Amino acid sequence: MLEPRLRLGLAEKAVVWTTFADGRSGRLRALLHSLDVDLENVGAPTLWDPEIAVKVRALDSDQEVATVVEGEGIERRSSLGALSGVGPGETATLHYRFLVAVGTEAFRVSAEVTVAGHARHRSITVANQIAPRDPATID
Repeated sequence: MLEPRLRLGLAEKAVVWTTFADGRSGRLRALLHSLDVDLENVGAPTLWDPEIAVKVRALDSDQEVATVVEGEGIERRSSLGALSGVGPGETATLHYRFLVAVGTEAFRVSAEVTVAGHARHRSITVANQIAPRDPATID
């Protein structure tokens, strides 16, 4: 059996400052981020049922800094027995969104994709601001 070959890409964008209800301390101010994970099949076999795990962590530890990580896929139900795959030469893009509370200056976003027992990993470092002089992050 051929080992799956894929190219993994991450693209992040800060969207808007918002306030959300935190079950512990009331209301928190946070920045909404969007993340696109690109899976490009650069090998010969189809990549069947890729499993994707997205994590948003502090730079200096493995502590989660995102309040919620939500993924959005294609809005359709799979039929019974249907298979999900990325064919040779195809690219699949999966979209995620998450909130990071004010006070976190920068963090890392990582995606791990597992296909047929083989894992690939990619990380990027992200600033928790919309622009370099974002008023919401200036003391």
